[in-house]
Amino acid sequence: MEHTPGPWEADNGIVFSDFGTIATVSIDMVDKEANANLIAAAPDLLESLETLYDLFKSGDYPGTEDLDNAHAAIAKAEGKAPTVNDESKAPAI
Repeated sequence: MEHTPGPWEADNGIVFSDFGTIATVSIDMVDKEANANLIAAAPDLLESLETLYDLFKSGDYPGTEDLDNAHAAIAKAEGKAPTVNDESKAPAI
């Protein structure tokens, strides 16, 4: 099963892509924006996790770009701007 290609973005509780609306988070929810940000980050999180999984499965280690992409996806899910090479978020290898 394929999902709508990313990137997905969130604005005022609506998650959308270039292809249209993906989801609308209920207006009554207190955490509407946080939930919309998490949904919007789903394609980025999936892509990053697949990349990291493939690297570790093959015995390789992620490079700085791989870790930066993972950190950016996490920041997007949290509704934050990513910071490049943030050592506090990078796992020890």
